[in-house]
Amino acid sequence: MKVQEAEIERRERELIATVLKQAEIERQRIETIASAERQRLMSEAEGRASAIRAQGEAEAEIIFKKGEAKPRP
Repeated sequence: MKVQEAEIERRERELIATVLKQAEIERQRIETIASAERQRLMSEAEGRASAIRAQGEAEAEIIFKKGEAKPRP
């Protein structure tokens, strides 16, 4: 009886360890995917901000040049 109980306990510990290992691997996979997605979104946002800034600077330069080109009374 004791041998059978010991085997049951050993098998239970083995199953728990296996499930926990798989859960840890899945957690790491999800964290890696989330980190990559966060980096992608940050890069896109930085690119959009840079484009908007460049457009604003170009528009400001045009306004400035138009102001310089107006004849003075």
